[in-house]
Amino acid sequence: MRAQALLHQCATRIAEEASVRRTDLLMQPSFDAVAMAIDAADSISAGNSLEKMLAHQMAVAHEASLRLMNRALAYEAGGRSLREGDSVEACRLTNAAARLMSSFQDGLLTLQRLRTGGNQTVTVQHVNVQPGAQAVIGNVQTGGLRAGGSKSKNG
Repeated sequence: MRAQALLHQCATRIAEEASVRRTDLLMQPSFDAVAMAIDAADSISAGNSLEKMLAHQMAVAHEASLRLMNRALAYEAGGRSLREGDSVEACRLTNAAARLMSSFQDGLLTLQRLRTGGNQTVTVQHVNVQPGAQAVIGNVQTGGLRAGGSKSKNG
């Protein structure tokens, strides 16, 4: 029993240290994204460290994409004429921002797969009714045996 308590204490300390390190990384001067990252983790109701890390990555990708897009759009702001190479740089920044936005969306899909186990249910329904035939619309289930062992009236 004492060993379990010690292991739990150790695991808790490790988790706390990891959380502090993630926060330190999010507070880097180049992109102080700690508020956005914590908000993202809270918004998705992150249930474990992996979901928190994913939320933090998504927050940084979101902020970086917006910063890059702002820089790209600044080339055309104010009606000034573009210098040689400006349109190439604006295009480069726009493409980088678009890749980050795509990564953000991939993160949302990853979160969904983590939470659902990656299972998808696809129902394909196709009805082909020949002239003179009848179609039944709705969920159709075959009749089973009733509790007493007798067949239902419909099946």
